[in-house]
Amino acid sequence: MQDRPDSERAYAPPVPLDESLAEPPVAWRAPRPGLWRRVAIALFLLGALGFMAANLLHPGRAQRLTRLSASKARLESTMLALEHDNARLTAELKSLERGAEGWQGLARKEYGLLLPGEVVYRFQAERR
Repeated sequence: MQDRPDSERAYAPPVPLDESLAEPPVAWRAPRPGLWRRVAIALFLLGALGFMAANLLHPGRAQRLTRLSASKARLESTMLALEHDNARLTAELKSLERGAEGWQGLARKEYGLLLPGEVVYRFQAERR
């Protein structure tokens, strides 16, 4: 069998020759350095969780949510009314762009204008 160099041999810890020479058992062992970091992270997460719970359960939050919901509903109804107005005005603009009938009809209706040679007849409503 070939001898292996020392670098390839398996490492075996030295065995004490006598039990009296072995280290006595330690009653208290110092905490590992990683333990403090874990404790700090756990405390930070507990604090963050407590902060979030306090904000979620705050009584003013429900009132604010109610006000924001009412404001949202009001803004949505305003937006719907403006969309209807926008559609109406777009249709009116397209009718005016179609030709002479569009703007002439508007001039007659809104401003009471007449074409040359036209006569306006007004009738009084019967009173009862």
